[in-house]
Amino acid sequence: MSEDSSNVVVLGAQVDISMAGMLYQQLSSALDADGTAILDGTDTERVDTAGVQLLLAFRRQAEMQGRDWEWRNRPQCLAEAESLLGTETA
Repeated sequence: MSEDSSNVVVLGAQVDISMAGMLYQQLSSALDADGTAILDGTDTERVDTAGVQLLLAFRRQAEMQGRDWEWRNRPQCLAEAESLLGTETA
């Protein structure tokens, strides 16, 4: 696995509508960088519906581009939000 700062997206404490624009840019850049895109949910404590939608869109875009990606510390709050919404980002 190739890892550098250009392909690691640190999600931060909140993955919600207030962070969607910034995270969208970071996720897009990670897909444009060489190597595996890595989502780091180490510090993530809250994910809202907009956050789940953003992560679903990221997964779909990665699949369409044939890009590899992976989680580093997938947050439990994401699993809980997905369960409530009936979705799964991976």
